[in-house]
Order: sequence, then structure tokens, then C-alpha cells
Amino acid sequence: IGYDLLTVLLLDLSGSVFETDSLGPLVDAAKAFATNLTAEEHYISIHHFDGRATTEKLIDFTKDKDSLLKALDSVLQKSPVDNSTNLNGAVVDALAILDEKNFDSEALVFDGSLVVFTDGTDQAGIVENSVALDVVKGSTHTLYTIGLGGEVDTTHLEGLGKSGSFLAGDINELEAAFDLSATEVLRQLSLIHI
Repeated sequence: IGYDLLTVLLLDLSGSVFETDSLGPLVDAAKAFATNLTAEEHYISIHHFDGRATTEKLIDFTKDKDSLLKALDSVLQKSPVDNSTNLNGAVVDALAILDEKNFDSEALVFDGSLVVFTDGTDQAGIVENSVALDVVKGSTHTLYTIGLGGEVDTTHLEGLGKSGSFLAGDINELEAAFDLSATEVLRQLSLIHI
């Protein structure tokens, strides 16, 4: 029971993602991300959010690549539920999931990371920016953000992504941004293993 290596991948599925034809490229980029991490014996759980108060779990922690890819394919069948974006609340939620896993872990080394994708700003206002940033600062987990397009608040995303923040100007750059975040998650792990 040496290492527990867990990542929560948190995807923004608010209305704008569906309206801008970003869904297909987002799923492809997330699949490449999952493939990269599971190759390194990494457990991934995928959650998504929109404007509602809580995140929705797509799949619980697993290192089974096929299960993760299948779960991501199911996203293509979804329809928008809420056009708003509860970005801050979703980040706080996801960090709490990692905290709980850390508390339950019997591993000597626990490494939790959160990778958040969004194409917008927090519109729901359920959790204030300052509160979300305080939670992120106080967290022991690594946190990366991926922003898509011109609607994102880059300053706030950089604050949330305390371990790294990647911006894709358009959907053509999305997979590269996900690849960079996967590389960073794995680089962080290699530092822990030393």
C-alpha cells in the first residue's frame, strides 16, 4: 500500500459548451488525458458541473482506461441542464472529494490532484471567488485549470490553478492544453516518488 495516486477531472458541461460545438473536442481531449494517466497506474474520477449547486459524478475512481473512455463517450449523449456556471462551487466540491479519499487512505504517500476544465466564469455566485481561492490555497492537493476561449477570467483561473493554468484560445488548442496538464500531474508524481 505504498502510493495512492488519484486525480479528479472536473468538466464544465454548462450550456455554452453545447452551444459552441466544443463537446466533441472536449471529450477527445479528456480521453487523451485519461489514457495518459492510466498508463501510469493512476486512478481517475470524472465529475461534471453546470450552474447547479453540486457536481455530478460521471465515474468513480478507477484506473481502467476502457471504463473511463466509455464514461466520457456517454457525455456526448447529454443535453444541457443549466446554462449557468458554478465554477467555484464545483472546485470546492471536488477538493472535498479528494480530502475524503486522503482521510480514508492507508497509503504511505497520497497524491491528489484536481484538473478543472471550463469555458467561462463563475456565474452562479453560490461560492464567492475569494472563498474558492482561500479553499484552494489551504488545500494540500495540486490543482490545474484549463480554460477555453475568450469568456474565461484568466486571472481567477490562474488563482484556482495554483499548480498550473493552461489556456486554449480555441477548440483546436484544447487537446494540447489537456496534454500539458497531464504532463504536469505526472511530473508532480515523479517528484514525490524520489
